[in-house]
Amino acid sequence: MLSVAAFGVADLSESIAYAEQALRGLGKPPPESRLGALRAVLGASGRRVVGLAVPQRWRPVLSREASEVVLEASLAWNQLSTLYFFAGDPTRTLAAILRGLAAAERCGADAATVQSYANLGFVFGTARAGTVARHYFGQAQRVARRRGDTRGRALALYLEAMHCVGLARWQETRALGIEAAELFESISDAHEAEISRTIAAHGFYYAGDVVGADEQIEHVRRMASRRSNAQHVGWAKFMSARSLLARGEAAQAFALASAAKDLIEHLPDTLSNVMLDGTLARAALHCGNTAVATAACRRLTGRLNRGEWPATGQCVDGVAAAAEVLFWLRQAGGDVTPELRLAMQTLRRFALLFPIAAPAFHRARARLSAAAGHEAAAQRAWQRSLAIATRLHMPLEQALVHLDQASLARSAERRTSALAEARAVLRPLGCELFVELNAGGRPRDPAVG
Repeated sequence: MLSVAAFGVADLSESIAYAEQALRGLGKPPPESRLGALRAVLGASGRRVVGLAVPQRWRPVLSREASEVVLEASLAWNQLSTLYFFAGDPTRTLAAILRGLAAAERCGADAATVQSYANLGFVFGTARAGTVARHYFGQAQRVARRRGDTRGRALALYLEAMHCVGLARWQETRALGIEAAELFESISDAHEAEISRTIAAHGFYYAGDVVGADEQIEHVRRMASRRSNAQHVGWAKFMSARSLLARGEAAQAFALASAAKDLIEHLPDTLSNVMLDGTLARAALHCGNTAVATAACRRLTGRLNRGEWPATGQCVDGVAAAAEVLFWLRQAGGDVTPELRLAMQTLRRFALLFPIAAPAFHRARARLSAAAGHEAAAQRAWQRSLAIATRLHMPLEQALVHLDQASLARSAERRTSALAEARAVLRPLGCELFVELNAGGRPRDPAVG
């Protein structure tokens, strides 16, 4: 399928166009609008409920020719569900998943059914319907194992790993992501192996294992470079930049994130661009380049304002970074209040869906309260952020609480105490320089745009 080939070289717009064209050619046109997608979701859901009540023996048997058409439609819908997801369109994503599953079950295509089940597991997991999510992930694994479908098993594993990122289940994220990558590598599917290792890297990074994250990202960089996949090379660059920031190496981080921007900015890939722009904004701020920091935040919030919704836990860091950078830009006199408000609203929405977002959200609330002079409210929010980050084993988030407290402290004594607490968290991680990088907090360049 041309759509798969285009996706393999990171051309999402072409990939979407080819998949939609294939469906039209099969007489199964995709919805043209979000309202149409919502109608498709409701219709497919209703038909699924009715269909489950109909015994298998009463269902019509397709001819060979009709079965081939339905199978092609199922494959195209499954491809589109992935593309719509990366484009930040959850309604179309769900519509495509449901139509793909219906088609796969109708023609008895196990491979397509596995992908649909795994996709549904991820969607229901995002909706915090954990029991339903586990059911569909389990169904995907059972069908894949029954038919010896290595690719299907690996796909279900990495989607479950993505689900675990949002839940801050780091050990599962790492284990599932690496197992998926190894399965994909065993069948020479480098593209999906790179995605799987990227997911595993989040499981290392958020748990404070920056070295482990970098090992996974180096795998991605090498494989993607061999395939000339600009999107995945860009992922490796901005995720390496994120690690460098954790080590306190802002200049190198800024250079890598800027290089990643050149590779990714033009792609219709909401998830990648949100993660990239958050990292770039944070690196630029620490290097004193507030013009670049402001532009990166405005690109990110512009996507949010256009309704692009990066519905995955690994995007939390990008949105949280934007909220942080925009706060300091506003403190320095920048005209960024609308962007800051939107970043906060998005972070709140993330916190309702993903436990991973809660520490960053409460920390952002604390900054705003402290800046407004509401010291007691700020301290309550910081303590809540710290308690959640500790419970979720997110040491970098714990350190950021202390660093925010130091930057906004009203006394030298409190500032010194907060910096010492941050060092105590970061020293075992090999990230003590992160303290020096973040201690000032505020942008040094007065030319805030």
